Amino acid sequence: MKGDPRPLLALQAIELEIVRHQELLAENASGQQEIMRQAAAEQQKLLAVEQQMERFRSEVGRHEQALKNHEEAKSKLLKQSATIKKNDEYQVAMAQIAEQDRAISKGEEAVLLAMEQVEKHQKVLDETRSSHDQFKAATAVRIREAQAEHARLEQELGELQTQRTTAATAVEPELLRRYEAVRASRTHSKRLPALVSVDGGVCARCHRQIPNKHCEEARHGEIATCEGCAALLYSEAALQ
Repeated sequence: MKGDPRPLLALQAIELEIVRHQELLAENASGQQEIMRQAAAEQQKLLAVEQQMERFRSEVGRHEQALKNHEEAKSKLLKQSATIKKNDEYQVAMAQIAEQDRAISKGEEAVLLAMEQVEKHQKVLDETRSSHDQFKAATAVRIREAQAEHARLEQELGELQTQRTTAATAVEPELLRRYEAVRASRTHSKRLPALVSVDGGVCARCHRQIPNKHCEEARHGEIATCEGCAALLYSEAALQ
């Protein structure tokens, strides 16, 4: 069929730009999800370090309580020993006090070691918090930028869709029907044009050699069809 391809070329340029914007929007949404995933991972790192600090502090508290128990037990034994009259009972009490002294000595050492762990881990925690705060601030900036870009793309997409509606009215109905049928085909990638030049004897889309008959038809203003990819074919020569 004969037809002026210029209105359809204008429409196609808009539709290809719509596809590009849709892809950019999808990439933007995916990028925002990745930013949030990274932020969640950083939050989990901080939480793990904070939980480890709580375990270290609990360990200090456990050792301190054990030490306190031994000190109280020793104090009780000392009071009891002051009232003991029999030598053998006194010796038993002294042995028990000595045992508590050994336990107190080990407890004091355990408390010191646990406190050293807390002190060392505090440095790790401080560094992790600082790094997390910096990452959080940077993430907030990235999210704001991504959201602004998403809003811009959505606005432009809306404008393009309005332009597409207007441009479609300028295309001959039968030519528009054929064009939309090609674009709706499952074998057609919407990233690629459905209307392409046949100048040079090959389809500009699939690069297949086009029969001379179809090339001649295109040069005389006909809109031919590529037998390889079903693209609509036109000739720049017919537009001269």
